[in-house]
Amino acid sequence: MDAEVGIIGLGAMGSMTMWQLVRQGTSVLGFEQFHIGHDRSALGSDVHLFQTIYHNSLPYVPFLLDAYEEWLTLEEQTNTSLLTLTKGLVIGNSDYQICYKSLSP
Repeated sequence: MDAEVGIIGLGAMGSMTMWQLVRQGTSVLGFEQFHIGHDRSALGSDVHLFQTIYHNSLPYVPFLLDAYEEWLTLEEQTNTSLLTLTKGLVIGNSDYQICYKSLSP
């Protein structure tokens, strides 16, 4: 089978890359050594943190907001709930600049 791009590893990053390329009309083949949801990936569990608060990292927050919008798009296109928003508690030095953006469903 022919494709313009081959992606090795279909964890979170590989899968998202594949989805974005396919959305742009690129033909893609993906290769994964293990089964779906395996515990050997960088995200080897069922629960992961998606945060929009960082210490001294204001330039990073817009990327997170874009990623959040992409998660919402993926949920809509697959009719699957993927992201559950919760609250958090941040404890740290009061001198730190906190870069924060609240998300709403």
